[in-house]
This record gives sequence, structure tokens and C-alpha cells, in this order.
Amino acid sequence: MLILEVTTFHIRRNREQFSASFRDCLQTEKKAPLPSATKDNQLTCTFSDRDYVSLNKIAAQELVPKKSKKILVDTRHGDKLDLTPSGLELLYVNKKEFGQVPEYLIERGKAVANAIMQYNACVKQMQEENALLTVTEEEKQTLLAGLKEQWQCRYRQYQSLPVMIDTPPKMHRKLWLEKVLSDLEKDIELVERYQTIYVAH
Repeated sequence: MLILEVTTFHIRRNREQFSASFRDCLQTEKKAPLPSATKDNQLTCTFSDRDYVSLNKIAAQELVPKKSKKILVDTRHGDKLDLTPSGLELLYVNKKEFGQVPEYLIERGKAVANAIMQYNACVKQMQEENALLTVTEEEKQTLLAGLKEQWQCRYRQYQSLPVMIDTPPKMHRKLWLEKVLSDLEKDIELVERYQTIYVAH
């Protein structure tokens, strides 16, 4: 019992010393003096002619009553749920926009259609630039006549060759004329075989 009283005394004495030193550390300067109780410094009470009670009554009468929250009692013990997010109340079906295509989808569809039109126009322009020209019947007949005339000229040169071909230049000339005549015959046959001929630019 004696030991307990001594320790309690020491603890209390240490605490008082610590709090006093802490207070001394905080008070570095003197506090400012209080203002004098003159007439200018006294609080003045202002009175108003407005009747706040009647104004509050009028404001309370004009208030719109708060809508009660729709709830759903789920069990016999009284467990409650909000009716609106539960899915049991028809919300979106009764909206004006229900079942209609949203505006952003319409705008996106227009943008896609516009892009497709631009692509098709670009492809058409490229096809027109790289299009094949059709040879008309007159041009075809003129071409055939020119090829046949060329063949006749080369054939006359071929027939005018000497019977005796004993030198290399004569052999080369004969071979060259035979090749030219065979190429001309192939070209004439090609032009006569097809009715429509396309020519690239």
C-alpha cells in the first residue's frame, strides 16, 4: 500500500512538471490585452420588422410534397427493395425513344455510306483512267489492210531471193524474211479471229 502511494505521488509530480514546462514553451510572447469595454465595442442588437413565423408558414404551404419512394416488400419478414431498379416496373418501354434507332447510329451509317460512295467514285475514276479502248470496225479493217500489204511486200522480197543460197548473209536474210512472214500471218489471223479488240492506253 505504501509503495503504491509513493509511485502515484512521483507520477503526479512528474506530470505537473512536464505540463508546466510545456506551457512555458508555448508562451513565448505576452498575449495582447483585451479590448476595453467602451460603447463603440459593445455589441448592438438589431431588430427587424419582418414576421419570420408567417413567412415560414407560407413557404411551408407552397412546398411541393416529396414523392414517396417506390419499394417492393420481398419476404414476409418485411425485407424491402427499390422497385425502380428491380426490373419489375416498365421504364424503358414507355419512353418515346423506345424501339427507335439512336441518332449516333444514324450519323455513323451516313458516314459509312458517304465513305463507300467516295471509294466507289475513286475506283470508277481509276478504271476510267486505265480503261481499255475498243478498236472500231473501220480501224480493224485499216489494220488488216496494212498487215496484208506488209505481208505482200515481204513475200515479194522473199520470192526475189536467189535460188542458190550459199553465203551466210543470204541465209540470214532468208531466215529473217521467213520469221517476219510467219509473225505477220499470226497477227492477221489474230485480228480476223476476234470480233471485238481492246487496246490498252
